[in-house]
Amino acid sequence: MTAPHAPRRGLLYAGIGLLAAGLFAALLLTPGGNGGPRIGAAAPDFRLMDLSGNPVRLSEQRGQAVLIDFWATWCATCVESLPEMAELHEKFRGRDFLILAVSMDEGSPESVASFAAERRLPYRILFADAAVADDYRVSGLPAQYLVDRDGIITQSYLSDTDFAKLSEDIAALLDRRTP
Repeated sequence: MTAPHAPRRGLLYAGIGLLAAGLFAALLLTPGGNGGPRIGAAAPDFRLMDLSGNPVRLSEQRGQAVLIDFWATWCATCVESLPEMAELHEKFRGRDFLILAVSMDEGSPESVASFAAERRLPYRILFADAAVADDYRVSGLPAQYLVDRDGIITQSYLSDTDFAKLSEDIAALLDRRTP
């Protein structure tokens, strides 16, 4: 004979399982909450190629604030944010700030270069490799990290970035001087 509470117990276990799966997914999609670099930690160094085939090392950008933007040409949210990224680049030009846009595209560098040229992207485009994607635990796009002049992550952003807040964060970072 089956206990009268067996069907309810099954629903309870199913609910707990769905809740656990949702929490696990949220951790995976949150910068810093997914095992990636945390705010206050050193940004993982990388050496990636730019559109011209020149190597760019993050550690060589010390002394400048850097926004690392993981994006792709096929990411609709990323493409929609390109005008705002260009505005940030222009707004903070000449203030020891740069954007390193790390393309997660798996296609040819030529297709990304063509895409960037068509849209007249004014900042540096780099090509991701498996190591940088793993170091930053990129599991969703866009994903951005704001790095201070000393190479420390000060903020992280995921998905639909609030560009007014991002602009404020950059301005505050640039106004802050290290002794």
